[in-house]
Amino acid sequence: MSPEDLKYRKYYREEELPKIDKVEMTFDTVADFYSEKMEKDFKNLKNKENVLKYKKIYQENLELGKNKLDKDENERNAKRNMVKEMSKEISTDTMISEVSKDLLSIYGASAEIRALLLTRKKEKAIIKGKKRNEIREILILDDIISEKKMQLLWARPKSTKNINKVVKFWKEKMKNNETFTLEYDDREKSRNTLNFTGDREFYAFGTTTLYQSTYGTITKTEDGKYDVDIKVLFQYKDKFDDVKNINPLPDAKQDRKKEFKGGRGFYFETEVKEVQIKRKVSSLDQFGLGRIIENEMQFGEKIYENNKK
Repeated sequence: MSPEDLKYRKYYREEELPKIDKVEMTFDTVADFYSEKMEKDFKNLKNKENVLKYKKIYQENLELGKNKLDKDENERNAKRNMVKEMSKEISTDTMISEVSKDLLSIYGASAEIRALLLTRKKEKAIIKGKKRNEIREILILDDIISEKKMQLLWARPKSTKNINKVVKFWKEKMKNNETFTLEYDDREKSRNTLNFTGDREFYAFGTTTLYQSTYGTITKTEDGKYDVDIKVLFQYKDKFDDVKNINPLPDAKQDRKKEFKGGRGFYFETEVKEVQIKRKVSSLDQFGLGRIIENEMQFGEKIYENNKK
């Protein structure tokens, strides 16, 4: 019997399903069983008593923190505590991560609760081949995920996978210039699609887009080194849908494109992560400037940039 079969057998026995000597269940059967549990959780989230409880937690936390925290941090704290309580409704035996449970609890929440957590924003979108403005419901991940978890996200190697584009840009600009300045409005932009399906904590993100940009000034010094004063901005953006793909069971297919009954998708994004490099460096290549940026992403302070989108 393969390791996958043994894992299935253990799963069914823990769930008190009929004893089986040989696992012959198809993936669809497993997925259906998983779906029934999840859809039951969503009904509980929308239960009138639970909705009142969540709103009470939110209001009580706002009241407790109003004289201790600034307005934005107080509201963020209230949201986190409410979502923490909501996520308890997501079955523990679905074996999914803490971040995934937080997102799923919002996906399955009532309209009243979603209104407290999601922000309505006008965004540019391509609809039927044409550029149009679209009103979207957006979750700011920093509002509901702990700062510790957000730091883990930014420290992931995926978050700095495309630093080479920043390095290449500045290196090219300094080939024929003694100094080069780029203003924020003209900043160099890039983006990349990253696959989180194999990430233990953040696999609920699925395939997600990381937006990256840079601006500032670099000056060549007389000793052949460089005075660097630049900023690099990072932001994840995506839509939380195709939620049946969030399945930690063995051999889960990632192309099923199905939603759970009782759930409703939403857009999400992080606050902009800003990394500032202000120092003299000997090299503008990947092992010089690139490594400095990577180290700042992993160990530097988290900076919220609410207005720079």
